[in-house]
Amino acid sequence: MNTQTIQEDEIDLISLFFYVLARWKSILVVTLVAALLGCGFAQLSPSEGSMHTLTDVYYVSPNYAKVVEIDGEDAVHIQNNGNTFSLYYQKYASDLAVYQQISPELGLPAEALRGMVKIEKVDDNAFSISASHADAETARRLLAALEEQLMQLHEKWNAQLTEHQLTLVMETSDVTEGKAVATAKWSGIGALVGFVIMVGIYCVKALMSGQVYAVSDLASQCQFPLLGSRIADGRKLDAAARGLRRAQRRLTENTPENERFLAQNIRNHAGDARNILVCSDISTDENQRLVHAVEEKLPELHFTVGGNLLADADTLQALPQCDAVLLTVTLEKSHVPDVRQALALIQNSQKPVLGWIAIE
Repeated sequence: MNTQTIQEDEIDLISLFFYVLARWKSILVVTLVAALLGCGFAQLSPSEGSMHTLTDVYYVSPNYAKVVEIDGEDAVHIQNNGNTFSLYYQKYASDLAVYQQISPELGLPAEALRGMVKIEKVDDNAFSISASHADAETARRLLAALEEQLMQLHEKWNAQLTEHQLTLVMETSDVTEGKAVATAKWSGIGALVGFVIMVGIYCVKALMSGQVYAVSDLASQCQFPLLGSRIADGRKLDAAARGLRRAQRRLTENTPENERFLAQNIRNHAGDARNILVCSDISTDENQRLVHAVEEKLPELHFTVGGNLLADADTLQALPQCDAVLLTVTLEKSHVPDVRQALALIQNSQKPVLGWIAIE
């Protein structure tokens, strides 16, 4: 029986997944807190209020143009078809130059003002102009300024072209996005950020801390056998934790059958060894509980209960006097480098390792 060494680190993604999933309570709490913060931001932020859309509908009659000079450009006469007065007004209302004229009055850039406006054809004789803004008064002032510009153009065309009417026939308003939509949006963003942050923290902790967080974490790295596992004394598992352990086929409680299994495994690997030192890489009382659980089933073996092989002088003194070593590793407390160091001490003493038992 020769002591084996630990291989290079490997990442067990399945074990990592279950490690993170087992922390669902803290992940859920942080996710909910982040969602509440997002909700608070939406409620307090003035930019996340209701989006008001005001609409004016104009009617043009009669709907034709006359061949005359308009500022040096020919207007095309196509009666009741094609380029009509209604289309001319729509084109004019979308011209950036118009917004440059009303920009000083509203105190907003011309491009921003034009971006707030939507112009649509209703029919051959009618069109609508909609202005959207978080502030209903700003949208109203913008429509009023555009109405003034259109009426000035109407007077000019009446004088230069032909008599026609431009009439504001309808005014409507609507709230297209309110606090409820903004709250839902920012609550969702907050929840997602909180969830990702917590999952990321646990992944980094599992991968970078060097802790042994799953049985497979050492089983895939250590070339000496896993003899079994025990639940740490006093550890209570809720229904969710028990379900996750069953999904991983892990122990959910210490049972007599599990103790018999551990005892038989120790006997099978003991060979000619009779004096077994039970030690760990950290200080723990679980070694005493382990020995108490199996020693009556193994009367031919003598167990010496040790502690932290890296820090306890009595345990280190007992190492040369034993025939073999049984190592216990406590999940989420033991560290891979410490296990390596403990194994190096055992190798130096030329004592075989029966295997290791996981304390969960």
